[in-house]
Amino acid sequence: MTTTDPSLANWTVAHIGDLSGQTALVTGANSGLGLVTARVLAEAGAAVVMAGRNEQRLDAAATQLQRSLPAAQFEIQIIDVSSLESVRVAVERLLASHSGIDLLINNAGIMATPRVVTPDGFERQFATNHLGHFALTGQLLPLLEARNGRVVAVSSLAAQKGAIRFDDIQHESRYDNWTVYRQTKLANLMFGREMSRRAAASGSGVTATIAHPGISATNLAKDMSEGGFFHRIQAALFSLGGQSPELGALPLVCAAVGPVSSGEFVGPNGIRESRGSGVSLSFVPEAAKDGAAAARLWDLSQELTGVEFL
Repeated sequence: MTTTDPSLANWTVAHIGDLSGQTALVTGANSGLGLVTARVLAEAGAAVVMAGRNEQRLDAAATQLQRSLPAAQFEIQIIDVSSLESVRVAVERLLASHSGIDLLINNAGIMATPRVVTPDGFERQFATNHLGHFALTGQLLPLLEARNGRVVAVSSLAAQKGAIRFDDIQHESRYDNWTVYRQTKLANLMFGREMSRRAAASGSGVTATIAHPGISATNLAKDMSEGGFFHRIQAALFSLGGQSPELGALPLVCAAVGPVSSGEFVGPNGIRESRGSGVSLSFVPEAAKDGAAAARLWDLSQELTGVEFL
């Protein structure tokens, strides 16, 4: 059962303060939730770094936003979060060109795709949804700490039924696309909570929150079509049943700049958190509350990515 914080009950983007002078980096910013999030933050005055793996799509998205918001500041950064090398190179550029980052929204992701191994040797969903963002966040920590910044991990309702298969984290022995997706979304939730705990314990000024969009009609559903006819049917049903990206992005924006405390998890305020015109605190499954498992996942993520922090 979710609980609606009184300060969240009526929160809308109209409550966002002036973000002038702040810098936000949004991954997966060329479409869907990321594009909406980038637009809303820019409307409030933030300079927005739009990150994604496809330069042409990013450039088109940034051009679209710039036309509608001529006074806003946008830049694009090519970051393929499924590739540790792409993340490393992008971080080098960002460290050289920015003095700080106020908001990091780890939004990019793929959903329920067939098993593919990345050049780094990782299962692609786990690499994209969790490991890449773990590495990005850790390497950007100096910029985040320079501004007492906030990190938003984007999870999903799928986390509620997720489990971390520590004995086969890459799902080599038996692969089910939805089981793996649920694992990655639970990992996102555990990461946000564990980062919040570690940052507070270390005295870092960085905070971390977690958000999920409910069921939203975004390009993620297209990923499912890679799996053949049955998955194309799933993708169509998912898209038809989803709420708009504008409503889906509301919890993400709220987690970034709204009345959400470090370590909290928010989502839509409607029935079963699947949709809603507002934001509420979200149900946290027992698996995500397991501190020992969260620490184990953190250590494993450091080992796999070679990025150690906090």
